[in-house]
Amino acid sequence: MALPCVPKGVETTSLLGRSLHPPRLDPAFEKRQRQLLDEALGAFAADPASPEALIWCGRRLGYLGEFRLAVGVFTLGIEGFPNDARFLRHRGHRFITLRLLERAIADLKAAWSLCEGQPDSIEPDGMPNSRNEPTSTLHFNVLYHLGLALYLQGQWAEAGAVYRRCLSVCQHPDSTVATIYWLVLSLLQQGKREEAVALGRKLPESEALIESGAYLELVQTLIGLDPVPTKPGDALADATLGYGRAAHDWFQGERERAKGTWQRIADSHQWAPFGVIASEAALASQRA
Repeated sequence: MALPCVPKGVETTSLLGRSLHPPRLDPAFEKRQRQLLDEALGAFAADPASPEALIWCGRRLGYLGEFRLAVGVFTLGIEGFPNDARFLRHRGHRFITLRLLERAIADLKAAWSLCEGQPDSIEPDGMPNSRNEPTSTLHFNVLYHLGLALYLQGQWAEAGAVYRRCLSVCQHPDSTVATIYWLVLSLLQQGKREEAVALGRKLPESEALIESGAYLELVQTLIGLDPVPTKPGDALADATLGYGRAAHDWFQGERERAKGTWQRIADSHQWAPFGVIASEAALASQRA
């Protein structure tokens, strides 16, 4: 499955038609990730029959912003380990990053067909949180990313149905909050505010969270509760908070302010966060 042709030095094209170059990385972060990539490549060379070793090669390439190469690695995994849903799950994620949403949906649906009804498993973190405590599972990640790809395409009802299923597999409060956030947005996009408010009142307590504080704040904002203060401080947090707050403005009728915020986020040189892709999708839908 060939990727779309792009000019040399370009990873992909945004949903608004902008050429997206490899993200600029913090030098210390890049150095460490290249060391970890070398270790992953060494582990795969030592044991090429190990799906885990190949998965980590793809994941490490993704952390370095080499998303096209990561897709190539996961494609090798799909061919070599056709019954292992993890390769479809990870390639689907990177297809979202590359704005290839139809391909992402196809991969993630195929991944779910492989793992539905099978025992779930904790997914190890490539970049551990402050407690070094994984918060997600394979089943969660397949459904979470499938819901996101559908949401980005404006398939609100389909996304909502997937996120409801995703709630049933969440094993950690962080996963639950992240899922509720996108489900609330999916409901609000359909005009189902009462249902969104009722769902938003079932949020876990903030003390139980490690990394989903921004999503908690945004759900509270979207349903009209006082949000828990969260300070943006990096590209991921800025994009997450910015997209969600602009969505709130949009639902409140502040359309121009929302579009201005989405445009600022869409212009970011750090274009991998979901909030950036969602901002592009929101703007693209207005131009259609």
